[in-house]
Amino acid sequence: MRNWFALILAAAGACMFSAFAAEDVAVGDVWLVDLDGAVGPASTDLVIRSIEDAIAADAQAVVIRMDTPGGLDKSMRDLVKAILASDIPVITYVSPDGARAASAGTYIAYASHIAAMAPATNIGSSTPVSIAPTTPQPAAPTSGDQPAAAAPTDAMTKKIVNDAVAYLQSLAELRARNIEWAEATVRDGANLRATEALEQNVIDIVAPDLTTLLNELDGWEIKVGNGTQVLETAGAVIVRVETDWRHELLTIITDPSIAYGLLIIGVYGLILEFYSPGMIFPAVTGIICLLLGAYGLQMLPSGERVINIGSNELCINSDDWPDLQRQCKSIKLAAKDIAADDLEMQKKVGELTEQLELQSGKSLQDIHCSDEWTALCTVDMLKKSIETGLDVGSHTMDHIRLSRVSDDVIVDQLTQSKQDLENIVGQSCKFICYPNGDYDDRVEAHAKACGYEAGLTTDEGVNAPGAELYRLRRIHLPK
Repeated sequence: MRNWFALILAAAGACMFSAFAAEDVAVGDVWLVDLDGAVGPASTDLVIRSIEDAIAADAQAVVIRMDTPGGLDKSMRDLVKAILASDIPVITYVSPDGARAASAGTYIAYASHIAAMAPATNIGSSTPVSIAPTTPQPAAPTSGDQPAAAAPTDAMTKKIVNDAVAYLQSLAELRARNIEWAEATVRDGANLRATEALEQNVIDIVAPDLTTLLNELDGWEIKVGNGTQVLETAGAVIVRVETDWRHELLTIITDPSIAYGLLIIGVYGLILEFYSPGMIFPAVTGIICLLLGAYGLQMLPSGERVINIGSNELCINSDDWPDLQRQCKSIKLAAKDIAADDLEMQKKVGELTEQLELQSGKSLQDIHCSDEWTALCTVDMLKKSIETGLDVGSHTMDHIRLSRVSDDVIVDQLTQSKQDLENIVGQSCKFICYPNGDYDDRVEAHAKACGYEAGLTTDEGVNAPGAELYRLRRIHLPK
């Protein structure tokens, strides 16, 4: 811990300088930087700075020697952007033997101008996963010998997977690599050995070591930006980029326990200075630790976001699962307060909940099915209710106030919900319960035309013989 603390203080004092081991380089050299371990803020920062410094030094190429199990999506995308914007070829080399380019590593390899692998290495398993727990979803039923589809079962997962597929396929199209396998590795977690990856046009070359790789690449024409560069890598000097204080510092302070520890040390340093004015050292140490701790927390993946609701703001903390469930309910209540009618409310709820899904990494289906909420009625529950003699009626598709919308919308809401329920439960849907108890003569007429036999209102009372079937009353029971 003392060594870390000394490193932090020394690094803070030299925060305006970058200490690379490669100081004196010649034009045409090949720079080598290692990406070993998870793709995160620290490793991404080192590789991006290496590419920038190599360009400034007129190096002819940068080799990223990679062995990664994957990492953070944001860090991966930042690195991919740097590779795509590079003015010199970036060569990703999955090495040494036994290394892998899993998950985020696949995207980095696809983005590179040249993708190479050593023997006994593998690439793939690029399905995005969430750190947060999710509710398991049942597999889709299949008939005969047809295998079950491996498609995601909830809306949020579909969004994430489809986004990842399109992203990797766009990189494949740019670098003329296998587009079909790009989809397979995201949707199905497909993986390839080095020789298979070469055969299927996922990578460009297999080489046992870096020297052999550079000799094999000599004379290759690589498209960089709007031009073409011919590599002259045979016998080129290899300049290895060593990890510097900045990389080590980021690695340390992005550890949550270290970041929070720095904040605590900083606070106590300032308290000590207030109790004993003039000591100076506690204040200086405290300020440095506070700055480093704050920077470290900024670099950490944070689940907290702010969603605007009317003139108010709702703070979303996706790391707090029970709180997220309460926030989902708050969104619905807030949207109802600011909306002029139910149609606008539904639209607003859709917008806000989509933001919540994207920013939290969780789907609303997961939230609704959690213990904090009353579980939604499933298809099996509906069928069991029908077996006991109960009837299942419609409540429209979107719970809108039917008297406030056009005839076309009324018909669509009544017809679609009726058809969907009938397809699900396998019996006729005879009854409609008007959302919010809202109805008028026009709604009643459409309910009849759509095939409903009766309609339930929220009007309190007893239904005597001969009561209007499309204006049935109800008795409210105390909770």
